[in-house]
Amino acid sequence: MARKRYIATGNTFTDLHYSYRLGISTIASIARQVCRMIWDVLKTECMPEPSLEIWQEIRDGLEVCANFLNCIDALDGKHIRITKPTKSGSLFLNYKHYFSIVLLAICDSNYCFSFIDVGAFGKNLPESRPLPKTSQPILSHVIVAEKAFGISQHVLRHYARKNLNYKKKVFNYQLTRARRLHFGNRTAVSTVNMTKQFTTLNLPMSMDGGVMPCEGNVEVTFLDDPENGRLPDVVAETKINTSSNMEYSETYVSIAVQVFIPFLIAGFGMVGAGLVLDLVQHWIVFEVITEIVILVPALLGLKGNLEMTLASRLSTQANLGHMDTPKQQWSMIVGNLTLIQCQAIVVGFLGSVVAIVMGGIKSYSVELDHAFLLCASSLVTSSLASFVLGLITAAVIVFSRHCKINPDNVATPIAASLGDITSLALLSWISTVLYDAIGEEDWLAPLIIAGYILITPLWVWIAKKNEHTREVLHSGWTPVMAAMLISSVGGLILDFMVSRFEGIAVFQPVINGVGGNLVAVQASRISTALHREEELGKLANEDTVIFITPKAGFFGKGVHARTARVLMLMVIPGHLIFIYTINYMKAGHISLTPLFVFVYLCASTLQVATLLYIAYIMIHWMWKRNVDPDNSAIPYLTSLGDLLGISLLAIGFHFLYLVGDRDAQLDI
Repeated sequence: MARKRYIATGNTFTDLHYSYRLGISTIASIARQVCRMIWDVLKTECMPEPSLEIWQEIRDGLEVCANFLNCIDALDGKHIRITKPTKSGSLFLNYKHYFSIVLLAICDSNYCFSFIDVGAFGKNLPESRPLPKTSQPILSHVIVAEKAFGISQHVLRHYARKNLNYKKKVFNYQLTRARRLHFGNRTAVSTVNMTKQFTTLNLPMSMDGGVMPCEGNVEVTFLDDPENGRLPDVVAETKINTSSNMEYSETYVSIAVQVFIPFLIAGFGMVGAGLVLDLVQHWIVFEVITEIVILVPALLGLKGNLEMTLASRLSTQANLGHMDTPKQQWSMIVGNLTLIQCQAIVVGFLGSVVAIVMGGIKSYSVELDHAFLLCASSLVTSSLASFVLGLITAAVIVFSRHCKINPDNVATPIAASLGDITSLALLSWISTVLYDAIGEEDWLAPLIIAGYILITPLWVWIAKKNEHTREVLHSGWTPVMAAMLISSVGGLILDFMVSRFEGIAVFQPVINGVGGNLVAVQASRISTALHREEELGKLANEDTVIFITPKAGFFGKGVHARTARVLMLMVIPGHLIFIYTINYMKAGHISLTPLFVFVYLCASTLQVATLLYIAYIMIHWMWKRNVDPDNSAIPYLTSLGDLLGISLLAIGFHFLYLVGDRDAQLDI
């Protein structure tokens, strides 16, 4: 009776123990023996292992009933609740917050299960073939599944985005017709709904292959290694796969809420950077070694480029589901941290060289101790800031995914929120320490430079060994170098204007940072969308027009135009908050007259609008030419933002001086 009750109801061994006064181990032994006998006798009749002929028969049936070519089955799965395995940690903890394994089943065109298992290796599929009445292309046979399953050569799922083109809608319709086979089986057959019959499978770890009968007398093996009690290498991946392929149906409100708070945090970080720059510009090291002022925009821009490029890369990988397991996170984060160490050291060195050269052109002389100080300060600042900010960026992205927030909306502003103020404070402190060492410890700056030269090959070797950063290590230098040159031009403008308008220094990090942050958000979102829709080098039908008009860029119906409108609406409120915060802190050596506020807001609005329009064209142009925008677009955009910001700010200050706005105390 215990055997029949177990097979009929799936009750737990403990329940049967109290009902029939039998020991739990006795019931387990009976159940195991009976199920194994049933399986041995009936498996070839009820569920034979699919052969090539069976797969081809299923394929032909699906072509008739679902009009889906080369499809050999519909796939779905259910969580089977289990007692927490010993020493498993959180390995089998699923998104419903209980421990389980996933029972996978595939069914044919007759609503019959072809195969049920908790995972297996190998395959026995028919050879690839062309579609009927064609000779090319040769296509693989596929299984259709829901979005919880990752796309692979033999697994297809729906396009999940809104505003799909006609071809994608037709594909979704045909795939749904094929997947409806599983919808019926979900409610008709207890195999897939087994979790409704019992709560927990209390399977002792000493069982030699604990089995559970399914309808059709199918054996489901829960222990992969009976002798050692090792559970199979099948994890409840529903949480991982579902979140990795999550599509964000974002409205104006959701975009604004997710972007505006990090935008404000980043903005206050830049206000802090402006206040620091306003303070340190009077330090003796800045007054004696004026090349540091040239270095500031270039170094801050380069650091911002590295951090925001890192944020864009990791956000895209997170949205594609490549950072959902601890192993993936470790590999991705370690590889990218070593990569940005390489980039930070190189660009820090080159940035100091450019500042030395430009300062030498301006003053017609170069002092060796000042050159060593600039180089060492730039290297230490770049390296330390990159490491700390890289860790913060990675943590923000992982936390965003955990909270189901689009990391594209928050990672780049957060990455920049502490970047400028941290880098500027480090540069000021380190350059002051090294300046005080001149004449007493002249060896300190050269020793620092030599140390970084020696350690750089180690970072290069680690980044080259990591599969996630190997390509970027070779191809990611051109944008960073070009961005450095563009930002250095902005540094020359700042160095020239600071001597005429002292109040300009406090606003430079704010206007540059706000523009760079907003365009980085847009760039990261566009890049992620392109990675989702098509492979590199190919554009979806709705994106084939690269050089769009400004009207289409800001007032179109697409998601990128909607995001651009939301970002533009943040410019004026954000800048008003930031400049009045600066005024409240009594920094900047100016008073906020109505004319000054109007001119400043016009300059900042024009800067952001120009950057957003350029971003759409540049990213699609890069994608079409097989250039990954995650690695290349943001350096160009943020450096252009720096140049535009300081140029428009200089024009605005000069205009106010010409019209006689003396209340702003612009003339020094």
